[in-house]
Amino acid sequence: MPRGRRQARRVAIVLTSGLLALLLLLGGAALWLWHSTDAARIALERVPGLQITRPQGRLTGGPYAAERLQWQGGGLRVVIEGLAWDDASWRWRPAPGTWAGVALQGARADRVSVTRVEAALPAQAAQPPASLQLPVEVSAPGLRVGRIELFDQPPLTALRADVHLGAADGSEHRIEALGLQREGLALAGQARVGTTGQMTLRAELRAATAADAALPWQADLQAQGPLQRLDVGARLRLRGQAAADVQATVAPFAAWPLLSLLAQVQDLDLASVSPGLPRTRLSGRAVLAEPAAAQTSADALQIDLALANAEPGAIDAGRVPLHTLRLRLQGRPDEPGTLDFQTFVAELATLQPAAPARRGARGDAA
Repeated sequence: MPRGRRQARRVAIVLTSGLLALLLLLGGAALWLWHSTDAARIALERVPGLQITRPQGRLTGGPYAAERLQWQGGGLRVVIEGLAWDDASWRWRPAPGTWAGVALQGARADRVSVTRVEAALPAQAAQPPASLQLPVEVSAPGLRVGRIELFDQPPLTALRADVHLGAADGSEHRIEALGLQREGLALAGQARVGTTGQMTLRAELRAATAADAALPWQADLQAQGPLQRLDVGARLRLRGQAAADVQATVAPFAAWPLLSLLAQVQDLDLASVSPGLPRTRLSGRAVLAEPAAAQTSADALQIDLALANAEPGAIDAGRVPLHTLRLRLQGRPDEPGTLDFQTFVAELATLQPAAPARRGARGDAA
């Protein structure tokens, strides 16, 4: 064999051996990182805004727990206390555009809070998302959270749900078997939303008081359609014949989100919905007709309201001194903060004055 060819062969063998050694070294380092608790902790410490207190176990499998997890960014602070799961299994590239998938068994947390921080960005008009796709698929059947605090809202408690983000090859997110408590109400339901295109939403939610509540009621809510234009229906049922029904078309990201409305109430006692509200017996309807497609954002929208209160009364008696009300309001989608009263007719109830106290009554009682 010529000398030059032998030298070229030796060089090729050396390069190939070096490449194999490098691959083995990288593979070993990757395996060490994957299975090492310390390596995972060090990697997580490099995530901007993320802090984890007292982690135990490996993220890659088996039981895992952390006393506290905090992430801050974009004007928000998210804190998870008592985070834990029983096992985790991973998949690489489970679908196009998805880097990894993780299935968590027995995922749970004691408390989750979301608050705004001083570094929050200036308030801006909400913009519809271009996509809801995530780089990671997350499956957490039987997820449980003891308490959820969202900004200044009343806390949600005893949450349970089957959560699957990036289901159906990343095409939709699912929340099923949802159940939680909020201020004495039990809420249950399910929801699915597409991650691309029109991002179609299908959601059902039921809210109900406890069976032994002094003022029992039940409400059902359905929403479906593209995320930028939803058809919403709600039905409230109370004791007796009292009811309220609402059909609406909503554009959540528009300056004027309510496109159309048909709301009807019958014998509705507001005090039956919440003890802090006055006693009433309301019947009537409210109508907002969606403008024709040829109209522009400068054209007026019109809301008509006709309401009758069969049980008016004095304010200090926990009632409303109003018998009937008729309204016609006009507004423009490009000026959502301005409404013009075209009609305002209110018939106040004739109330009997309180009987004056008898003179000497205090002395007689004595």
